[in-house]
Amino acid sequence: MKKILFSLVGVLFLFESVYFNIVYDFALLGLLFITALSLGSYFKVKVFGIDKVLVILALGLGSLGFLVWLSTFYNFNYKSSYLIFSIFIIYFRKEYLYKYVSTVYAFTKYVYKSNSLLLFIIIVCFMFYIIAASAPIHQYDALTKHISIPFQMLTNSNYDYNVIESIVFGDYALLSYTFYLYLLAFGGVKSLVIFNTILSFLLLITILRIASFLYKDKIYLILISLLYVSMPLIYSQSTILYVDMIPLYFVFTG
Repeated sequence: MKKILFSLVGVLFLFESVYFNIVYDFALLGLLFITALSLGSYFKVKVFGIDKVLVILALGLGSLGFLVWLSTFYNFNYKSSYLIFSIFIIYFRKEYLYKYVSTVYAFTKYVYKSNSLLLFIIIVCFMFYIIAASAPIHQYDALTKHISIPFQMLTNSNYDYNVIESIVFGDYALLSYTFYLYLLAFGGVKSLVIFNTILSFLLLITILRIASFLYKDKIYLILISLLYVSMPLIYSQSTILYVDMIPLYFVFTG
């Protein structure tokens, strides 16, 4: 029964991806996160298992954002440059990637056996979040700043903090926008918001990993997950093109 239920959820997720036309966006996000994992593999961390993967991913994302920012100082063809860089870094770190993928698979299998309800809740809630994240971007801040800044980087080859044109262009760190620039270079628009959604659920997994050391009863993990996904502020910030979830993800992973 459990296998049938999870199989049905997987089929529904595939149908959702096709229906909302986000298959390409998930492919772009896969490329971004695999590239980040490849970069993160150069760091030595003193944790193990899934915790190591989470920390390495965060380090890799930060490194990727920094490298993307450096690329804005020169008139590169962003799409070709990013694609070639990702292919090369993935190829040279493929052995480490295989280990990380194996670790994620083993951890998922463990949760499936030990706390399948928790896994079911996370997957189903993620699917519902994706529905909202697939909607057109229409929020004021998102249009005037969060998508405007990476678009200016993409079209002008650099970003000069032109606060004369708009004061909002100089009031936030650029790390968030470098992720959006990477995705925009490949034509991903819906992927910008889905990126925030994925980071939000990575944040949830990080919180659950911390909680697992404090509470041994699995019911607490389920309650924490339900509380997290049902919070209106978490839901809204995870399904629109706002940047508030990004610093939270890095803080809790750190």
